[in-house]
Amino acid sequence: MALFNWFENPGGDPYQQGIAAFDNRDYPAAIQAFGECLKLNKDPNVQRLARFYLGESIAHLSHDALKGGDPKQAIEWFTAAVEQFPGYADLRFVLAYLFAKSEQFERALLELGHALAIDASYARALFLKGWILIRTGDRANGLSILHEACGIETAFCGPALTEGFAAAEAGDWNDAIELFERVLLETDPPSLHAIQAANRLFKLQKYDAAAYEFEKALAANPGFADLWCRLGECRLRLGQFREAEEALNCAVALNDRYEDALFHLAEAQLALDKPDAARLTIADLSAANPNYPGIADLLSKTAA
Repeated sequence: MALFNWFENPGGDPYQQGIAAFDNRDYPAAIQAFGECLKLNKDPNVQRLARFYLGESIAHLSHDALKGGDPKQAIEWFTAAVEQFPGYADLRFVLAYLFAKSEQFERALLELGHALAIDASYARALFLKGWILIRTGDRANGLSILHEACGIETAFCGPALTEGFAAAEAGDWNDAIELFERVLLETDPPSLHAIQAANRLFKLQKYDAAAYEFEKALAANPGFADLWCRLGECRLRLGQFREAEEALNCAVALNDRYEDALFHLAEAQLALDKPDAARLTIADLSAANPNYPGIADLLSKTAA
């Protein structure tokens, strides 16, 4: 469909340079190229893709710094990633964890507040919040939040969790803190990993395979708005507009100010010949971010 033809070859030279650098894992070069693309190319579709890959490049550098044992550098990169991609709860979670490990607990709790505002059922963020509260002396509230997180995410269950609660009950708080942190570190964060894996398939235009990966992640983690949004994008590219609308509605239900999800939901509604619904969605998007790229173009299509 013409509405989506731009995706096949969306940008000019800086964009293509950025993609080549990204594919070669030269993330600093990718950041430079996508930043230049954002300055030079004002096409809203190119802007969205450049923003996405810029955020992904920063996230990759962040994780490299984290794995390399350089928390200060990791904090700098994750802070930049959050500034570029503020709607990713996973990035805010990792930044919060880095702040917590650096004993910057107030900043950690602030980032967790943002993450939970994006996704109130984000179990890992809740678990980290409970761990921080225990670590800083608010033990009763911390334990209560840990129990809440475990009620959402069954993957936390295991020997370390059982031993952690037993240590807390016995008053062995140092052991409890160590055990609860082990639970946190040993539980994979599915959303960020799934987005990065499926995005490679998405970029290769293997939308069926990408959608399968997102659906597999969502089966165990239905509370991740990012995954619903990316699944909706896959369905859009496949021309499965009704399924796209359903997935994007799920994303918006979890976060009604999720700008990318609102934009793509309006695209799906237009493809389904629902201009009135699209206008309402565009109004919500305008309220969330009146400068979001492509709003004017969407509005013109509702009148077509």
